[in-house]
Amino acid sequence: DLVIHPRDNDLVAGTHGRSIFIADDITPLQQLTPAIVAAPAHMFDQRVATIWENGSRGGQRGHFWYAGENPPSVAPSGTLPRAGLSHSAFITYYLKSPASAATLEISGARGLARIVTLPRGAGINRYRWDLRFAAPALTDSQRQTISQRFEQLIRAGGEDQASYAESYAKFQAASSEEERRAAMQILLDAGGGFANEFRSPTVGPGTYRLILTVDGKRYPGSLVVRADPMLARGQ
Repeated sequence: DLVIHPRDNDLVAGTHGRSIFIADDITPLQQLTPAIVAAPAHMFDQRVATIWENGSRGGQRGHFWYAGENPPSVAPSGTLPRAGLSHSAFITYYLKSPASAATLEISGARGLARIVTLPRGAGINRYRWDLRFAAPALTDSQRQTISQRFEQLIRAGGEDQASYAESYAKFQAASSEEERRAAMQILLDAGGGFANEFRSPTVGPGTYRLILTVDGKRYPGSLVVRADPMLARGQ
């Protein structure tokens, strides 16, 4: 049996073998036309992203709470049953053929922006945005603090020692701010006051401008980010 979810526009397939398969957000397939397929590239209309808030003590999120591992935009960010939900959005675009270069610029009303390098394969592609803008470049003092934190965790040993050592090596060898930030993500995931100092600015509800650039040609779009609708219902 097939059904399109009325709220999320996901294609849900139920089998007689007690299995369920979900194709997340089939909006791009619905928007696909011969003209789009023939074009060098295309930016689809994007599904509204949500800044999920953690449930209150003993509270229930109803049908909003129940989600599988996909999509990651509504996956628990921790292991506890009531762990907060991760904040992210999928940005979907199309490339007729493999591109030499593809980037995405995301900008907001306050002048904050982020430019990322995208997958360049032919077909429908998706980029997962963590709803954060680019962070300022790390100062020499901050880089020294991060190095000291890595060294402290490596000396402490434990089951994550090898992962910390590998990430520290990447941090030291990084040639760009993007690579450096990616290498230190393991420290941010660990949380705590240390991590808060180095996190990138988060976005709030609003409409954000998207510019897909493929081999020098620009394709505009937009993304709406909303607050958790369960909060509005509870007010």
